Order: sequence, then structure tokens, then C-alpha cells
Amino acid sequence: MKTMKNWARATAAAVLMLCAVALCLTACTSESKVGEWDPMKWKVVTPIANAKDGVYNVPSSGSTFSVVCRNYAGFWFSDIQVDGKYIEWDGKDIYQLDCEQFSAQIQGNKLTLDFKANESAQKRNITISVTAGDVFDTFCFKQLAQQK
Repeated sequence: MKTMKNWARATAAAVLMLCAVALCLTACTSESKVGEWDPMKWKVVTPIANAKDGVYNVPSSGSTFSVVCRNYAGFWFSDIQVDGKYIEWDGKDIYQLDCEQFSAQIQGNKLTLDFKANESAQKRNITISVTAGDVFDTFCFKQLAQQK
């Protein structure tokens, strides 16, 4: 009689253990792979001329450019370059930047860039990269030089 009770307990424990393992294995599956984010989708609100290869042309007098991200509620700056050199900022405000060549601001899902006049004889290449976690996007601008 005692062996029958022990066998019943051992069988019940084995069944519970098997169910727990099966539950763990099925609970960890996912439809999408880790790190798989949808690319950012943009709507241009204030346009400037678009050149070949996705580079926006900014007049030497300056201009405003703004876009709205349609599929992410918020994002922030990841890096900014002017003529291939990274712009340093204190990193405290990842939504706003004011530098010699332009000012940039993110409010919710809207990015606004105000390009200042380029009074030099050299064109400027400006790259703004934003992120919403594991998804990134980059805007490239070429600001024309002052005509003399």
C-alpha cells in the first residue's frame, strides 16, 4: 500500500514537472525576433529641396525643415555631424541643440531644424541622426555656400 502511494506521488510529481517544462518552452516563443523594430516613417511638414540620394539642399540664406514621425510617438538625437565632425553637446537635453550652423528641436514626434545663414565660401554637410531605442534614422543636408 505504501509503495502504491509513493508511486502515485512520484507519477504526479513527474507529470507536474513535465507540464512546467512544456509551459516554459512555449511561453518563451515570440512571433518577432529580438531587436526587430519597424523603420521610422516620416511625413515632411516644412519641406526644402531634395537632391539625389536623399540629401536635402539648404539655401545659403538658411531655411527651416520639419518632419513628423508617423510610427513612433517620440525619439531623440543620437549624433550630429557638420562636415564630418561630431557636434558635442552636454547630453542633458537630448531633444534640443543650438550650434553655430543651426538649431534643432524635437517635440514629441516632430523634428524641426532651423538652418542659419552660411556666410562662408564653403558648402556645409550636416547629418542629423535620431533614435527611438533600437531603431535609427539619418537626415543629410547640404547647405550651399554664400555666392560672392
